[in-house]
Amino acid sequence: SNATLTNGCNIAAGGASITCASSMTLKENFLGVDGEDILRRMRNIPVNSWNYIDEGRQSRHLGPFAEDFWREFGLGNEPLAIGHLDIDGVNFAAIKALDQRTLELQRTQAELAEKSRRIEDLEARVARLEALLTAQAQKQ
Repeated sequence: SNATLTNGCNIAAGGASITCASSMTLKENFLGVDGEDILRRMRNIPVNSWNYIDEGRQSRHLGPFAEDFWREFGLGNEPLAIGHLDIDGVNFAAIKALDQRTLELQRTQAELAEKSRRIEDLEARVARLEALLTAQAQKQ
């Protein structure tokens, strides 16, 4: 919609993809995002396979309905459409939150493995001490 890409999206002549302006220098009013909150909201949005009425049944799509996306996120210009940048941003935030969970689980697994190793060592030491005590009691 803007050839200089200071706003909006375009398809380059002969291009096969939509390119949207997204430079930090074109944006303002930055707010942080809570990935866990994004995941919680995504749970409330159904994902369906569907076709547009005008396309007919031969063409299938997959995704949320704009009304549900708007209800949970309120992003974009209107409640009957989902902007590519908005859904991509939501998905990117969710991926980052899931990646953080994965890293935390990996740390927890490593800690549990170390604790299991220590427990096995302690159990072996206790067994050796019990054997020594039993042997010493039998000598008496």
